[in-house]
Amino acid sequence: MSIDRLLGQLYVVVGDRIKAISHFENALEFGRNGKLLQKLVWTCSDYAEMLLDNDDASPSGEGLTDASASGISDHEKAITLQDEALVITQELGMRPLTERILARREILRG
Repeated sequence: MSIDRLLGQLYVVVGDRIKAISHFENALEFGRNGKLLQKLVWTCSDYAEMLLDNDDASPSGEGLTDASASGISDHEKAITLQDEALVITQELGMRPLTERILARREILRG
């Protein structure tokens, strides 16, 4: 079992964004490689929330740093993670998490 998602959440709380990203990326890889969809979907959701919270806190509305080495903004990475999570939650019938993700998107639009 991977504890990287939990460690990512812990590092979000203590304010170490770099370590949080590293652990979330490891948890994504673990979930995808092992086809552990429930673990993957929660990681996608938590990681996206962290990135969007960072995006919200930035005065310009842009992410402070890139979420990964891919060069995309935090906001773009978060939307991609949310999209992946929504597909999985609908496949697995995880309606409460689907609604949580969609509610967060409504907040961003408002």
